[in-house]
Amino acid sequence: MTRLPPTPLDAAGTAWSQGEVQHQWLFLALSAGCCGYALWRGGAPERWAAALFVGGMILSALVVRVATQRFGSTEIGLVAADGAELAALTVLALRANRYWTIWMAAMQAVPLLVHAGIAISPAFLRPAYYTAAVIWYWPMMVVLAIGTARHRRRLLRHGIDRSWSTSSASWTAAARSAWPSG
Repeated sequence: MTRLPPTPLDAAGTAWSQGEVQHQWLFLALSAGCCGYALWRGGAPERWAAALFVGGMILSALVVRVATQRFGSTEIGLVAADGAELAALTVLALRANRYWTIWMAAMQAVPLLVHAGIAISPAFLRPAYYTAAVIWYWPMMVVLAIGTARHRRRLLRHGIDRSWSTSSASWTAAARSAWPSG
């Protein structure tokens, strides 16, 4: 079997890792487009979600292990990063006046379940662990773009699109003033 030459992102130089790098570049392009669109044209919930994704990607890049060990066992740093992002998306879903935020929080929970499965059964194959842990971020980007487009359509149709829900009894004026308007 011919081994591919190593890339700067992958010291192991395996065929699976080459495919991983190609998917990372494609995902970065999708993320830049979707998050950029949300930051440029979205309401406050869309901008918050985009900021959470960008922050989550940066945090994940900082905590992931080196390429030769990556996804060989439970990625504790990614568990923490994914858990923090789930908590933030859940708060966003509870406060935003958008249904898509609920779907985002639910999709963010799946990678945490994958991490838990690896902790229980560490014999899981590296490529399968990688795929199962990151696959949900692709549809999350699409949901963010669709949510932003729907926000724009509501603005054109009605002239206003309320960003935040005020139905929670614990949602006081002091807490509401801490969130940016939009």
